[in-house]
Amino acid sequence: MAAEVRAAALKRARTDAAGVADGARRRILELGRSRRTPLHFGSALSALEILAASASVLRPGEDDLVLSKGHAALGLYAVLAERGDLDPRAFLAYGRDARLSVHPHRGSSPATAFSTGSLGHGIALATGSCLGRALLGRSGQSHVVMGDGECQEGSVWEAAAFAADRGVSGLTVIVDANGFNQNSSLAGTSSGEGLAAQFAALGWQTSVVDGHDAAALTGALLRPVSRVPHVVIARTNKGHGCAQLVDAMPGAHFTSLPGE
Repeated sequence: MAAEVRAAALKRARTDAAGVADGARRRILELGRSRRTPLHFGSALSALEILAASASVLRPGEDDLVLSKGHAALGLYAVLAERGDLDPRAFLAYGRDARLSVHPHRGSSPATAFSTGSLGHGIALATGSCLGRALLGRSGQSHVVMGDGECQEGSVWEAAAFAADRGVSGLTVIVDANGFNQNSSLAGTSSGEGLAAQFAALGWQTSVVDGHDAAALTGALLRPVSRVPHVVIARTNKGHGCAQLVDAMPGAHFTSLPGE
């Protein structure tokens, strides 16, 4: 019976995540077309299924999410609005008031555990959160959403090595591997499989999935892991859902949406 209940819960989470990501993508594109101002559309659109899958399995009040690639905050807010965890009117004011700023700050939304924006700190922050819960005898887990370009920061690997050495359980990193950093392609310098190998060499459990397949992401996030941290390499397309943005990479990191 327990296995049947878990299977039913997994099916619901997978279905919910896919629908939430689709709805969040519509919200972002509608906002962009009404504003015609430059925003971080590409990074937000590539991360939507990741954020939706994470939100579908995290438990409010027990778990936390660290959006290490803080410039994708538009994607996080769209997912929260689609889930009913954020007032849609607040989402429409994104970037225009102090609450929903371009980079998230602690308390700006129900899912913002830390202020982020300066890249390379998410794993360290989440590791501290996991260790703190362990000291207090509390259960819970931390998800970190970060970019493959961000993995060029040395602090990422310092924190990853520490987390593995300490056997930090309850820590999951999801890498939005969209193949670009801010201004250039990562082709020839970084790949999903290469990043997985680097994490594995440090002692992390690894998964590599299609980052736009909400079912695959949800399954990976619910995968039983041993007492080591877990990394999910999610292969994505920057600007996914807007062909003009995809075709304009890498020059469309921070841009307005193309006209109809």
